Amino acid sequence: MAIHPDLSRSLYFKMHLVPFGEYTPYKKVFFFIERVTHAIGDITPGREAVLHEHAGFRFGSPICYEVIFPNLVRKFVRKGADFLVTITNDGWYGKTSAPHQHWAQAVVRAVENRRYLLRAATTGISGFVDPFGRVLSSSRLMTRTVLTETIYPSARLSLYTRIGDALPIAGLTLSLLSLILAVTKRAKDRRINARPRQIN
Repeated sequence: MAIHPDLSRSLYFKMHLVPFGEYTPYKKVFFFIERVTHAIGDITPGREAVLHEHAGFRFGSPICYEVIFPNLVRKFVRKGADFLVTITNDGWYGKTSAPHQHWAQAVVRAVENRRYLLRAATTGISGFVDPFGRVLSSSRLMTRTVLTETIYPSARLSLYTRIGDALPIAGLTLSLLSLILAVTKRAKDRRINARPRQIN
């Protein structure tokens, strides 16, 4: 939820829920999980990327671990987000490497979509990332602080924002075709070599 200066609100509902944390997949199979933890609920996921507005600019707000999914974050930018804001609670991970990995994923999303990304984390790492992946400022874990930076919203679309995962999918397809052709040729060569040869 974004609350504007005039107290109006805009709402975005998380689309990609955490399995076994925010919902239980395949309940008939994992029926015993709900006995283990009472934290699992039946949260209904959102259906669309909703943009918020500030100072005449629009921004998208992927929530928590949604920021690790490139195609999901891309939806906000394709819809018209001029910059990105993500919020998260990484307190579950303590002072492990996980908060740093989560932060690194957020940095990559800024580069993919050529957008400034602002991140607020309850226990850190919070920070500002520019469209080229440069960290303008960031907080340490378990540290209370205030960060301020100047950002420059943009409406230009990067190649990834335009075509998404088309290039990796094409590369994977070509690799699979090459593998199939190589295996087929090898099997054919074996059959030829296995034929009895006539001696004149």
